[in-house]
Amino acid sequence: IKKWAEIGLDSVLVGFEKRSDEELASLHKENSVKDNEKAAQILRDNGISIWGMFIVDPQWTKPDFDALIDYVHSLKISFPTFTILTPLPGTAFFQEKLKELTTLNYEVFDLLHSVLPTKLPIEEFYSNMARLYKSTTLDLYDVEQRVKSGRIPLSSLPRIRKILRDVTNPQTYLRGL
Repeated sequence: IKKWAEIGLDSVLVGFEKRSDEELASLHKENSVKDNEKAAQILRDNGISIWGMFIVDPQWTKPDFDALIDYVHSLKISFPTFTILTPLPGTAFFQEKLKELTTLNYEVFDLLHSVLPTKLPIEEFYSNMARLYKSTTLDLYDVEQRVKSGRIPLSSLPRIRKILRDVTNPQTYLRGL
């Protein structure tokens, strides 16, 4: 990693997926939280930005969202991404969850909409999804520093602004349902 950083590696996408070993095991991930945290430390120690991917369970409650926010902060993830656990058509997981699906409208099998029942009322669930992004994305100062250093091209700012506006707005998730 150090040698890659020396020749220009700037950021790495890491599928952290979950914040506990039990959750990782439930997804059949042959990894541990300890290994994920070690990987994050190695990347940070070498000045590499982390794009972290996490899976949100439709059965989560507010404390689960709170815990993920805290975990993302503890890992110092520059660019977190949150997807909703989705049984994708054609997978064994889809067949396993078929009777639980709330819709078969494949337009919402996009990892941003829950197609499984949520424990929280749907509006509250999506408010918490939006809060994940509001609470963990870069602040304006960090974005400005990355633009000045050339790590984020100035030309990408309008697109970044639109994406952030969408993912931090609970109404975005409710559209198309």
